[in-house]
Amino acid sequence: MKVKFEELKKMNLDELLALLPIEIAEHSRRVAVCSALMTSVATSIADMPALGNAENLAVVAHFGGLCHDIGKILGGCFEYEETYSSHPYRGVEILLQNSEELFDAINQRQMVLEMTRFHHERPDGTGFPNGYTQREIPFCAAICAVADRLDNLVYAQNKQQLTPVEVLPYFTNEIAKSFTDTAVGCLESAIGPISDFYAQWNLEH
Repeated sequence: MKVKFEELKKMNLDELLALLPIEIAEHSRRVAVCSALMTSVATSIADMPALGNAENLAVVAHFGGLCHDIGKILGGCFEYEETYSSHPYRGVEILLQNSEELFDAINQRQMVLEMTRFHHERPDGTGFPNGYTQREIPFCAAICAVADRLDNLVYAQNKQQLTPVEVLPYFTNEIAKSFTDTAVGCLESAIGPISDFYAQWNLEH
């Protein structure tokens, strides 16, 4: 369904997610939980920078995970051409237009916007939209990148194909190329709760 950009203003998050194809909306919900679980263990990772309260950060990461693909809503009147590589920009544009409705309970608006805009950046500089390298990628965006790819590997064609444990070697092999070492470390530390989450998701869906 196509909607005009003006119609996207003043929508809450549930209304925006409802405009996404159901497989993308459900993907976003899984990415949100995985991002939160990974972020909740961040303060136990060696050499982590000071990120503030881990519980609060996990709430922000969950919200950012829900929002990360919001730019895949099909609508007119956008500045950017409707292509796959433009959806991070489109997502930020939508979120900024809905900032009052979406961010009332979130005090880390910048982190949510960074997750939306930069979750396809790669440490080796081959990602998009900015071609950032490892030190330039914001922490929560790096977490979202791992959660996003994890769900695409585990949950292909709207059905679980592999387990999180089975795909873990893929991430360790891609450190410094596709994913930051810190984000992969968070995945390794949270692999138990993430596996439990997918098992529960399969029971409920």
